This record gives sequence, C-alpha cells and structure tokens, in this order.
Amino acid sequence: MTGAFPDALVVPRSADYARLARFTLPDEDDRDVIAAALAVEATIICTNNVKHFPSNVMSELGLTVMTPDALFLRLIGDYLPVMVDVHRDAVKSLKGATDRSTLAALRRAGAPKTATVMSVMLKV
Repeated sequence: MTGAFPDALVVPRSADYARLARFTLPDEDDRDVIAAALAVEATIICTNNVKHFPSNVMSELGLTVMTPDALFLRLIGDYLPVMVDVHRDAVKSLKGATDRSTLAALRRAGAPKTATVMSVMLKV
C-alpha cells in the first residue's frame, strides 16, 4: 500500500498507544490501526471487520467504525454530485470499464447497497 500511497504511512506516537492501554481488544493486532487513527485525528475507521472494533471502545476514543459500503453511502448522501463525478471519472480512466461493470465490481467488493444507490443515480 505504501508503494501506491507513500504519504499514507502513519507512525503512531507513544501517546496514541497510551490512550488505548486500558482497553482490551478482540484482536490485539488492531491496536496499531486504532493508534494510527488517533495519531491523524481520524473520526472514522473503515473496515469490513467491524467486530474487532468494539463500539464502546471506539466511542470513548471519538471514533466511528464503518464498513466500506456504509462509508460510501454516507459520502453519496453528503456529496452526491461529487460521487457521481468520481464514478464517471473512474469509468473513463479504466480500460474497458462501463457503468455496469464498475457497479458489478462494487457488489463483488462487498458494497452492494452502494452499487444499488449508484445505479439509481446513474439510471443504469
């Protein structure tokens, strides 16, 4: 991932880990993810593995955990014209892509509600 997005690398500080010290997590490997979110003052952690991020812990830390489908739906609700433009730009930039193929890819990737809403918005 850092090859494609080198500026996305986040190194949490010891203070970020200290904020997590009193919490037990279902998967301790996710402690790094939460610490990184705290380090950049994120408000959302986007994952399909929501069960590893207990809502009570996330709430106390000021974080919300959302699936990609839920995050896309929020973005569509808040920024519909922009999201339609982003979709159209993606279709144009991907060789052989169409509205239908891109929406099918969203479904396969676990964002079926997003694909359904976008198909209505695009009249596909």
